[in-house]
Amino acid sequence: MYQIIDRKEEEEMKKITTKLLAAVLSVAMLTSTAIPSFAAAPDTGYALSVAAMRTNSLQVVTTVDDKTPTFSWQIESNLIGAEQAAYQIQLTNAKTGEPVWDSGRVEDAASTFITYPDTAPELTAQTDYAWTVTVWDLLGKSVTSEPCQFSTGLMGEKLSAWKGAEWIGADELYLDADSLPVYRMNYTMQLSKGSTQAGFVFGANDTRLLASIYNNYLINGENYISYLLDTSVTPAVVNVYRVGYCPTDSADIPLASIPVDEAVINAENRYEQHAFEIVISGKTMESLSIDGQKVYGTLDLNPDNGTQLYPYLNDIGFVTGESSNALFSNLSVQNYREPQAEVFGENTGATYSIFSDAEGVSVDGGQISVDSGVLAYADPSYGSIPMLRKEFSADKEIESATLYATSRGIYEMRINGERVGDEYFTPGNTDYRQQIQYTSYDVTDMVRQGDNAIAATLASGWYSDAASFNLTNFNFYGDRQALLALMEITYTDGTTKTVVSDDSWQYYGEGPIRYAGNFNGETYDATRDSNVEGWDEPGFEADGWRAATEMESTVSGYEPRIVAKVDEGVKEVETLDATYLSTQTRGDDNHTVYIYDMGTNMVGVPEIKLPEGEAGQKITIRFAESIYPDLPEDSEFYYGDLANLILTENYRTALSTDQYIMKGQAGGEIYRPKFTFHGYRYIEISGVDEAVPAENIKGIVLSSVTEPASTYETSNELTNQLFDNIMRSTYGNHLSIATDCPQRDERLGWSGDAQVFSRTATYFADMNAFYRNFTSLQRDGQNKTDGVFAMFAPSYNDVGSGGTLGYCWSAAGVIVPYETYLQYGDKTLIEENYDAMKLHMSGLMSSKAAGKEYLTSMTGFLADHLSVVETNTAMLANATFYYTTCAMAEMASVMGYEEDAQLYAAYAEGIKAEWNATYVDPDTHKTVAGGKLQDTEASYSLPLAYNVFDDTNKPYAQQYLADACEAAGYTITTGFVGTAPLLPSLTDAGNIDEAYKMFEQTEYASWLYPVTQGATSIWERWNSYTHDNGYGGNNGMNSFNHYSLGAVGAWMMAYQVGIQRDETAGFKSFVLQPTPGGSFTYTNGSYESTYGTIVSNWTAENGALTSYEAVVPANTTATLYLPVSEDVAMTFK
Repeated sequence: MYQIIDRKEEEEMKKITTKLLAAVLSVAMLTSTAIPSFAAAPDTGYALSVAAMRTNSLQVVTTVDDKTPTFSWQIESNLIGAEQAAYQIQLTNAKTGEPVWDSGRVEDAASTFITYPDTAPELTAQTDYAWTVTVWDLLGKSVTSEPCQFSTGLMGEKLSAWKGAEWIGADELYLDADSLPVYRMNYTMQLSKGSTQAGFVFGANDTRLLASIYNNYLINGENYISYLLDTSVTPAVVNVYRVGYCPTDSADIPLASIPVDEAVINAENRYEQHAFEIVISGKTMESLSIDGQKVYGTLDLNPDNGTQLYPYLNDIGFVTGESSNALFSNLSVQNYREPQAEVFGENTGATYSIFSDAEGVSVDGGQISVDSGVLAYADPSYGSIPMLRKEFSADKEIESATLYATSRGIYEMRINGERVGDEYFTPGNTDYRQQIQYTSYDVTDMVRQGDNAIAATLASGWYSDAASFNLTNFNFYGDRQALLALMEITYTDGTTKTVVSDDSWQYYGEGPIRYAGNFNGETYDATRDSNVEGWDEPGFEADGWRAATEMESTVSGYEPRIVAKVDEGVKEVETLDATYLSTQTRGDDNHTVYIYDMGTNMVGVPEIKLPEGEAGQKITIRFAESIYPDLPEDSEFYYGDLANLILTENYRTALSTDQYIMKGQAGGEIYRPKFTFHGYRYIEISGVDEAVPAENIKGIVLSSVTEPASTYETSNELTNQLFDNIMRSTYGNHLSIATDCPQRDERLGWSGDAQVFSRTATYFADMNAFYRNFTSLQRDGQNKTDGVFAMFAPSYNDVGSGGTLGYCWSAAGVIVPYETYLQYGDKTLIEENYDAMKLHMSGLMSSKAAGKEYLTSMTGFLADHLSVVETNTAMLANATFYYTTCAMAEMASVMGYEEDAQLYAAYAEGIKAEWNATYVDPDTHKTVAGGKLQDTEASYSLPLAYNVFDDTNKPYAQQYLADACEAAGYTITTGFVGTAPLLPSLTDAGNIDEAYKMFEQTEYASWLYPVTQGATSIWERWNSYTHDNGYGGNNGMNSFNHYSLGAVGAWMMAYQVGIQRDETAGFKSFVLQPTPGGSFTYTNGSYESTYGTIVSNWTAENGALTSYEAVVPANTTATLYLPVSEDVAMTFK
């Protein structure tokens, strides 16, 4: 039974077009089908069951450290209108069956995020618990679920909770010179009598310059950089030569000539020893010092100041003039950051012995003699990522075994030859100075009575190596990875055995994975496999292994919290098939590569079955999001011989290259990187004799989003592809943290991107646990004085000193918890973030804009980033400030902090009044800022969505937004923060036609324009690539997987499909309000809410609804608004 009502808009809406009638219907229905995980109920004519039981919002939760976890479930029934009347939760010890807590019968329909009360018995560490729920419906029928289990962790944030386990690792570093971007080179040089020219060489033998096809100049040959001291002139000079990096380089004409003050080198001391230091920071020489005196500052060493990084350390060596000999000593290469650990030296790493076979060079202890006319260099790389192992005995029959593990860096654990767990890159991206997450594993089936072996491989992950586009962040937290592990074995007789990480473990540094880094890729030397065959099993002969080193518990002087992981981590979510694209050969070296297409822009790693090859044969695998197009020669952006090759410029300083050195195994070899990931669509393979069959190449998609939460299908194939693109970028940019992009030298947790996309993200995936983790990183990055949330999380700032580029970015600290609460109804994020959010608001409220009482001065300069038309930042930032203040008022009320709620509500009204007085012209009601007319799409869309326009200005703003869209030809002129609210603001005003004209637009700039240009993910720019102009000159600053502009996804689900939140949180009750329009003849969609699957399908003709069907989960109610007349509604089935 439903009642037809006339949907009257407010008086302010009378001028707005497209007035609609709506049918409103309150319904409570059942989800169609599901497989229950419950005990069968007595047959009373209908079914009632419990499903989807969750602890802390996860169906499979390995570790709970919370003292008050939450419990959730869904009910299913074939009775229309089924509703829970009451529930009873019973918690027991899973092993003993002993009761722990009984909620008693609770008369409540809620079935999500029921909190274990703090008055209940305290949960104990390292205990297995099971809980059941009995549910009664309105008719009195009841059903009891099957048990749902969870285990508590160590429940202590300090190392002391780990029962004697210590951080362990290697007593040495390892070096991959081809990927080291920042470094310090020190050497002492002494010219022999009569000699005038000698110097040091680095950046030599860069593999990208040894094959034409690996660089954009399409050149090949000898390459190096040399710093040649010349004392034949006065003053002496250091001539810097760059050779083989670009076509204009010359071995005879220096890139720069640096004069040396005569107080440093002169005629009297020219033959004495002189100490040189060259500091390289990415593309730039940061300084050159001689005898402790800085003789030169910044020098750009990169060809044409391109986006890709030159020089890496690469090979190092010496150069002398034709009649000059020199003696070198104290040669050392060190890491850039403190503690500036040595990675190459007389007795470090590969040692001076690498020069022993060089012609004209002789090594005698710490002395390196170089004859005249020598140019010699060698590779200083050595070692591998650390491998650790320990054998132990389990003497009795085993009842259970649990492993707790974490690392500084990332790890893979193995027991008795088998991999532990199914996560990748654990423990994930974090601020290692403040918190490190651990994971627990049930390894009962892996440990056996008798002899056992436990093993771990460590890699840099986000702890060390390259971490951001700021190359000086290399090794930001430290330069040595470390493992912390505790295994507790319980025997059937009740006794226990503990195995912990300590110096009884063994370490090996010559394993097959010579290098692994997130940005640069992985190098796997399969010829070393035989050295470690069986290393993770008992009885292995550990020749060449030595004792592991116990390491300090602090990181950069801080003692981090060691906490249980709260989200699912990174998992395999999909396997893609490749198709062969082309064979390409370039240059006088005729280097050939084979290019394959994965069909979509993915994030993950390849798995390649290589044909049989020779031992030592090197296979190079490069990745790209795009292929240079073959444009006409008269095009402004003609790419010449680069056409049909992979684009790597937009990866910037990330090499994104995997190398596999074959061992010559009969029948071929399979390679799949373990400790890196790439964002790519295309794979380029070289080093093989012929193309690898496409069926031998797979793409393993990795993400913290394990499955989509929404479905979407319409009559418009372009918008269907747009939905898929949004989902693809949701997968790709939620790998451990919420990133801006997953492929280039950035991959940062940009707060602005996260807050803009958070509403869409909660529709497209189950983000509750993920955002719980991410917001903890936001808190870690908060400025503890003014409350500013850092511009990305982790922040890579000094602890407690977070800064931002604009308030629209910092606002993520409030908006992400708020959006998450509204979507799921879980108060946990509010509770955990409340103090930080309150500090944040205090900082804003105490920093007044000039002459203002409520508007804030903490606006920064970044707001509508990458917009087509610029909009004033302070105006948008203060509109956002109003929204976050309102959000704080609501969250304070939800938590029962009424005094805070009243404070924020009153302050919000002050902001609103002052904002309208400041940014709206009182005569025209158009937006202004600083005396300048704004009148842009963004100047209306975001303030309308945030409800900051007052009652007088709002109807004008709604019309002006429609006018601005029309004036732009229904193309998008907004950027990062103005785009997401465009369609909601138009639709809320009743401007449905305008909204659909924007949505279905295929010209630049629009959501569908990239789709027409071949996009399979969301791009950073609307025109990142076009068929006519390629990259339009944006070869470098150009991400093809950048989710923020995909924030239209929330409108697609909430408005077009019509599944919307109502005034309550968590979809216990919600609104079904489909919005037909444009060319769409049908739209089908669903959303997996915490209460079950919601379905909303409609058909339409000429923008008018012709049919509608919905599925509403049991135990929920929906209010249905249909944009039809009463007569039409009565014809629906």
